[in-house]
Amino acid sequence: MRTYFITLIFIIKICSLHGQIVTIEFGPTYYPPQFKTKLHPDIIGTRVANDNYFYKVQYSHWINERILLSGSYSQYPVTTFFRFLSEFGGGASGWNGVDVCRLDLFLTYNIFEKSKFILQPNFGLGIQKSISQDVGIIGGDIPYGIKPDNFELLKDIEAFAYSNSQLVPIFGLKFGYAFWSRLELFFDIQQVFGHKIIQELRMSYTYKGVEQPEAISYSDGTGRFYALGIGYRFVKQKLTKKRRK
Repeated sequence: MRTYFITLIFIIKICSLHGQIVTIEFGPTYYPPQFKTKLHPDIIGTRVANDNYFYKVQYSHWINERILLSGSYSQYPVTTFFRFLSEFGGGASGWNGVDVCRLDLFLTYNIFEKSKFILQPNFGLGIQKSISQDVGIIGGDIPYGIKPDNFELLKDIEAFAYSNSQLVPIFGLKFGYAFWSRLELFFDIQQVFGHKIIQELRMSYTYKGVEQPEAISYSDGTGRFYALGIGYRFVKQKLTKKRRK
């Protein structure tokens, strides 16, 4: 973390100042289903729903009219799910035992150079740290309406949460509008790719009276983040004047 901040400050110091922006964001997180061992194909659900919410604060530094260097801090819980298909439509049963904080450093390309419209793809790396809350699952059964027919648990679902750190690649897109060339209102989408398991659920069950392989669902921080944000340009973006020949 110390290296992260030193690097950011160093780059800001050596780059000419063309503008500074501070933003705050809030929105939902979506985690794709990930399994070591899937549920029986007749009862596994495919519904993808918003899992939790996150917030983010960010500082951006204009290097020139096209390129921004940004650093951000975000925090959110991670919920790992089993998604079921039932006669009522099914749903998800999940557990949150991990909180995540993430520091990102990334570059942004400003497509509309001299416009108040914002369209900015970005990419970078984040330092993701997961913190186990050491909290177990409450209850030992699947709720009515979600539970499939002919499904029975053999024992309580086991949950495991891990505290670790990892580097995660990030790709994103920001679009919006800058009012009075200072106040930004925007929508931000980011895709994060994790690779270390931070949370895991294990479930032993029978289906139609037959014991099935233990189902294992996990989360590694991979997910998509959608946010509404507001920002303020403390130093208005400076546009370089082209010299006449």
